[in-house]
Amino acid sequence: MAQSINLAVLEESKAEIARRYPAFASELFSFLERDESTICFAQKWQHHLSAMRIGPSKAIADQFDIALEIPLLIATFAGKAGLEPRVLRQLETSTALRNSTSADKDFAILVAADRSADRFVKDRKRFSYPILTIYTDDLEAGKYRQTSLRAEIAKLMRSMNHFDYSNEIRAAADFFGRVDDIEALTALAASGQSVGVFGLRRAGKTSLLYRVAEKLRDRGIESTHVQLNALADADHLREALVETTARVLQRVGGQVPTNSEMLNKNFTIRSSQRVERRWVYEMDALLDQIDTDVVVLLDETDLANEESLDLDAVDRDERQAMNRVLQQLRGVIQIRNERAKRRLSFLAAGVAASIFTSSVRFGRDNQLFGFASARPLGPMNRDEMRQMVRVLGKRSGLRFDDHRLFDSLFAEYGGHPHLTRQACARVAEEVHNRQIDTVPYHVTLQDLSRVYASAADGSPARSAWETFLSFERWYPEESEIVSQLIRDGKAPETELIPHAVDFGICDGQGGLRLGALNREARRGLG
Repeated sequence: MAQSINLAVLEESKAEIARRYPAFASELFSFLERDESTICFAQKWQHHLSAMRIGPSKAIADQFDIALEIPLLIATFAGKAGLEPRVLRQLETSTALRNSTSADKDFAILVAADRSADRFVKDRKRFSYPILTIYTDDLEAGKYRQTSLRAEIAKLMRSMNHFDYSNEIRAAADFFGRVDDIEALTALAASGQSVGVFGLRRAGKTSLLYRVAEKLRDRGIESTHVQLNALADADHLREALVETTARVLQRVGGQVPTNSEMLNKNFTIRSSQRVERRWVYEMDALLDQIDTDVVVLLDETDLANEESLDLDAVDRDERQAMNRVLQQLRGVIQIRNERAKRRLSFLAAGVAASIFTSSVRFGRDNQLFGFASARPLGPMNRDEMRQMVRVLGKRSGLRFDDHRLFDSLFAEYGGHPHLTRQACARVAEEVHNRQIDTVPYHVTLQDLSRVYASAADGSPARSAWETFLSFERWYPEESEIVSQLIRDGKAPETELIPHAVDFGICDGQGGLRLGALNREARRGLG
């Protein structure tokens, strides 16, 4: 009886959508159901929006590994009321669409009237999974009568390479692994403790900061994000700290203090001659109006740290000036704690932990020494790496079925997320360049071997060596021991290379975990 009622409700919901969109609804339904897929959810929203979920046919499920329901958004904004990117966030946030427990997280469909839709859905900063765009005027013209959902998915997958993405990842569904790191960092930051997380370049530190920020927001704690490599100098850092704090105040509905010398009424920075003197006062005044704890996310802290004298002679003064700003930030944090005000803390990320673990920096006592706890960010474990590769492969029309593929990738890159993605991206490029029409393409060990063999600029092999060179800048003594390991194969005592082990260059027994370094050393790149 319940099933009959549910079917009746579904049919009525489909009828409502058909009445709303009489020009194309019947063509859409026919297209979706042509290869035995089924419409299993339909819901009419406001005038321009409706939602559906499609149960994939067995053929689609088997071919593309889409076992759950495919979310579908109808958005008929056009003309002056054109489609806006924020409307497409409904795909992400609605419990009727991708946020439904019944929905597949790696594929979606957008039915749109506005021809700019395809440009929006291909913006990887907004959407990190494939979205099939169907245009209403093409439905009205009968252009989908000679094709099927399965055929259109295959066509889309042939054009996608979701491994090839180097920006930070913000969406929870697109973040892989690091569960223990996220939980630990969130707990520490939520308790008001300042923390630094350190690891190899491109190991996912920035993406981790964003995930922790999201977890903190769930706890009612606000955060700001300041990226030091986007700033020109120390005063720019001071302004960024004030402005990002002001944006938090704006989010919670506050107003710029009337006596502010650094902020306009619209929360933007105003030119001031007294930035160095005023910024601490301005930031404290802003925080007084924010009725919650705040965590400052400081990214790329190496730019406020000291390298060896022979490496950073040119920009040493700039680094020291940045470091002085972080010392002043520590002062703000301490004063607020002493006065029992709402807590301020920071979560920092970089390669070198010495900014908090060395007692001397820039030839004097390090005022940041011990102020933040330093936590290493290691590579992914094999299971995390396998999950990432399988999901991104699914989104890119690649199938990784053989367990030896994961053994090979792990032996070569040790679970380093970016290097692993980069290698798989090269496989996807090669499949595209060879014009292989089979979707999905079943990746082979030979495909990976061809990628490993390349030492061209931008290759994963070259990136692996550059990762090691970055490590060498900050840990020269350990890197020399690792270089000796690469030359003679004799594992050193792990106590001599703690950061190399923590970061995933070496394994827990002192052997080489990042196997690509062996290959590059044999080529003479070292």
